[in-house]
Amino acid sequence: MILSVVGVVFALGLIIFIHELGHFLACRWLGIRVEEFALGFGKKLWYKKHGDTEYQLRAIPFGGFVKPAGEFFPSENTKHKPDEFCTQPWYKKLIMVLSGSAMNYVLAFLIFTSLIFFMGKPATDFQNATTKIGDIAIDYPAYQAGIKAGDTILSVNGQSVDKWIEMAGLIHKTQGDVNITYQHNNEIKKVAITPQIDNTTQNAIIGIAPHFVYEKIGLVGSVQAGAYQCWFWTYYSLKTLATKIYKKEKVDLAGPVGIVTMISKAVHKGFADYMAFIGLISVAIGMFNLFPIPILDGGHAVFFMIEGIRRKRVPEKVVEKASMVGLTLLVGLLIFATYNDVIRMKKPNKKQEIEVVETGK
Repeated sequence: MILSVVGVVFALGLIIFIHELGHFLACRWLGIRVEEFALGFGKKLWYKKHGDTEYQLRAIPFGGFVKPAGEFFPSENTKHKPDEFCTQPWYKKLIMVLSGSAMNYVLAFLIFTSLIFFMGKPATDFQNATTKIGDIAIDYPAYQAGIKAGDTILSVNGQSVDKWIEMAGLIHKTQGDVNITYQHNNEIKKVAITPQIDNTTQNAIIGIAPHFVYEKIGLVGSVQAGAYQCWFWTYYSLKTLATKIYKKEKVDLAGPVGIVTMISKAVHKGFADYMAFIGLISVAIGMFNLFPIPILDGGHAVFFMIEGIRRKRVPEKVVEKASMVGLTLLVGLLIFATYNDVIRMKKPNKKQEIEVVETGK
């Protein structure tokens, strides 16, 4: 329990701190005065004034903010000092609001690159991967059935398998229970597992990943692979979202409850998996904040780009109305995502029984 709490607070605290640090560093670089730099929300637990900025640590760790001097969207006739945010040219304001997401991608890139550099890149081609299990997803059917990382699946529904892609295909198209024979150490075991349906692919899954052999690829190769991971997960997320919307299918969003649950599970799977998951969340946070929704960084960016085109600020009333629409949309998304989290948590977990059918000598 303590490990889960620490893991969640550290992961979200790091991601949020890096995001706000991006805004703060951009302000300093652009000559914009910062009045407050806070990690967390709610009551101040600690604060210290240094220069023009008050640095704060607040009671609720899931959040943070940077408050530049001046207003974001002042009225046309308001006068402000030269070092305030609203007096800056549109392109400086644009840089400032985009810098938070940029730093999220920097964090993800550094995590992915470091993991690949120290651990290596999978050398096993997925097409040729064996049926040896490399990882088990906690609380998924295979985990509940007692299957362990390192076990080797020998047959699915009575059909012998020796390649992962063949085995996965049989499981994916199974309707009802899937009968698996596998080797655990020197024991051959059989188990009937009820798969769960993946919301994205609609395939039956049991929560296992193949065992890969890793090879070191050096610093340059690791940097390239780290950058690719940032690109791939952004592309995959946007493509999945666009496909769901186009097909008018339910979008499977994770809310605060779901994110906390996933981080809690990741911290128990080992340091590498935990850090990789932090990288994934950092990509997701960076990408989401770039959506052109008013009150998000991406929404502010749209206003500043319009300002650059029009050579004048967006009218205050337009900003206010758009912000209300954006806030309503975000609250709706939060409620919808939280509802999804609760539904996932309420899904019954069927207990499985394992039969030992042969013991090796």
